[in-house]
Amino acid sequence: MLTRVNHKVKSVVPQVGRVWRHYKTTRARAHAASATHCTMWTSFPNLATFDHTFQVPLDYANPADRNISIFVRELRKPSDKPEAGAEADEKKSDKKYLVYLQGGPGHRAGRPTEGSGGWIGAALDAGFRVLLLDQRGTGLSTRASTGMLTRMAKRDGATATADYLSNFRADNIVRDCEEIRKSLGIEKWTLLGQSFGGFCSVQYLSQAPDALQEALLTGGLPPLVAESNAADGTYRALFPHVRAQNAKFYKRFPGDVAAVKRIVERLLESPAKLPMGGTLTARGFQCLGIMFGLLSGFETVHYIIEDAFDADGELSHEFLAGVERIVGCSEAPLYLLLHESIYCNNGTSNWACERVRNEPENFALFDAQTAIDEGRPILFTGEMMFPWMLDELSEMAPLKEVGHELAKREWPALYDVDCLKTCKVPVAAATYVEDMFVQFDLARETARIIGSEHRDATLGGEHVRQLMTSAYNHSGLREDGAVLFKELLAMARDEHPVRDDAKTASATTAPLSWSEDGLDTGNFPSSRVGLVWDEAMLLHAPALESRQLELPGRVSQIRRTVLSEGLAQRCRRLDRGAAMPQRRAHEKRRTGYRHT
Repeated sequence: MLTRVNHKVKSVVPQVGRVWRHYKTTRARAHAASATHCTMWTSFPNLATFDHTFQVPLDYANPADRNISIFVRELRKPSDKPEAGAEADEKKSDKKYLVYLQGGPGHRAGRPTEGSGGWIGAALDAGFRVLLLDQRGTGLSTRASTGMLTRMAKRDGATATADYLSNFRADNIVRDCEEIRKSLGIEKWTLLGQSFGGFCSVQYLSQAPDALQEALLTGGLPPLVAESNAADGTYRALFPHVRAQNAKFYKRFPGDVAAVKRIVERLLESPAKLPMGGTLTARGFQCLGIMFGLLSGFETVHYIIEDAFDADGELSHEFLAGVERIVGCSEAPLYLLLHESIYCNNGTSNWACERVRNEPENFALFDAQTAIDEGRPILFTGEMMFPWMLDELSEMAPLKEVGHELAKREWPALYDVDCLKTCKVPVAAATYVEDMFVQFDLARETARIIGSEHRDATLGGEHVRQLMTSAYNHSGLREDGAVLFKELLAMARDEHPVRDDAKTASATTAPLSWSEDGLDTGNFPSSRVGLVWDEAMLLHAPALESRQLELPGRVSQIRRTVLSEGLAQRCRRLDRGAAMPQRRAHEKRRTGYRHT
């Protein structure tokens, strides 16, 4: 039984009591979203928004227990705004809807502004109505805030709080989406999943593929979906990428080698007190490396380091506040508490990243004191959560036992691999070659699984169309959202043109040559070439004709062409490690709002 309440219509107010009584009597039987509340339309010059709130079960295995709310903001073109009072009568069957699944875990969807463009503008121009979902536990949905979780842990204990949070993974986010889709009367919709939102999208493909028109993923193909515990293997694959990003950082800012050493020596001697009351240690400072995978991340860290010391030689407030803004989790506690659970598929993580970091090879590279003793640059870590954060971050200290309970929990399966193999839903993914958040080769393995038993074996190829590029790290959707969205949508619909300019060659004729200079980057080239390839095609800008490209063995043919004017401009940035023109002009042009 579904009850729909529209707060915009004043005549409904006298009926609220009757609706509430009816809701209470049917709650135990309700498995669909039990109520929809719609607020007033808000209009920007180029955008109309409509806010929805849905009541869904906290635990779908026990829907009679209690409900939580899920907030969804709907975006439309102003011309698509319904007449006043006509929202309930509107037919949605002939409308196209796109659901955006945010990165995280534990982050709310971005908030549109007057100048919102980027992928949102491209989606609206393509005829979509866009739904921005505050995933359960975030934003205006029932929020699992630091304060609320702290009070719950104090009142109910760590185990009960961990039990509560066990309902906030991707499987239940997908179930929420399904209840919302059914409540709105939408037959099928399109997904856009960024990072962790892509993980949720792949879970959607294995749980409810019949609800999807197509799925677009950006940096969001989850690793090792067939393994019970993908965490260890994922982190072992990511540490070399993090090491490579460190090399590029120090190549761009060589003076920071000594500056970082000075800061670390000061913190090893005496940890500093953070503005919110936590403790900054050398290992906590190294966590700034999470920025190395994002737009302007190198510069952000450099400017924090630049502000490190006051005139009297003590660490400055500006420096400490800057570090805390990046490494702190006060506004997104689920990002720390549930981070490793996203890799658990019938398994447990038990602080896998800490375990992998302490393996001899990684410990020798990333331990700050060892680096100082050996005269090497001190390396920063990446998107990695460690148990000691629960001690050193003041806002997380009351949740220490909750974090440990979640780390040792045996998590249920997230992915049905057999269902993924038979997937018929069109899928297009932007996969970033040097992504230090989602490892490229592991993402490729997952792409090969999806639809592997559906595609025509006589034709070959892969079901998942991939735009593989080193023009971005992890934040391509943030940087060039409109370009990526249009390309992925065209690929998913098989509308992407094959541009053949007769400059073809076999992969075996391309020399494998990279110049090596500066700091050791492991297996990754220090001179980056901006490239894009899609299945059996390698697409790159004409400006790179003279460069020698390293090709994956699976690429059998090269077609030298320009993917699009916007992406070609990105591809001409050949070396992120060396000094390069600042991207301020690009930042001015970019009007899309930020996403994680």
